[in-house]
Amino acid sequence: MHLAYMYYYGQGIEKDYKKSFNLYEGLCDRDIYDMCAILSHFYTDGVGIKTRHQKGQENFRKTLLRSI
Repeated sequence: MHLAYMYYYGQGIEKDYKKSFNLYEGLCDRDIYDMCAILSHFYTDGVGIKTRHQKGQENFRKTLLRSI
């Protein structure tokens, strides 16, 4: 989780959105739902990847369902 953040912001290591995305995706896939909201940001804003609004919404829903 912290490494993904470090890659995203370039804190202590070179900024790399793709590596950050891959780490957040793995965390979301392992049902750490708070990370799905961050992953949603990558998809909806096209951070380091192609914009995919539907995929962003799906990941954000995972976070919402978890909070119910």
